[in-house]
Amino acid sequence: MTDKEETAVIKVTVPKRLHEKLRKISQQTGVPMSTLLVMAAVKEYNLVDETEDK
Repeated sequence: MTDKEETAVIKVTVPKRLHEKLRKISQQTGVPMSTLLVMAAVKEYNLVDETEDK
């Protein structure tokens, strides 16, 4: 499990149409909506946590 000191909680508000699309993808893939949002942000902005290469 990830250490609480190394994680953060982010709450977002999205338009209902986007929520419906995310929910559909989430149900089809089994990937939680929050994970989908993080995956999209990492891909879009090329976010890589360099500290995990320990």
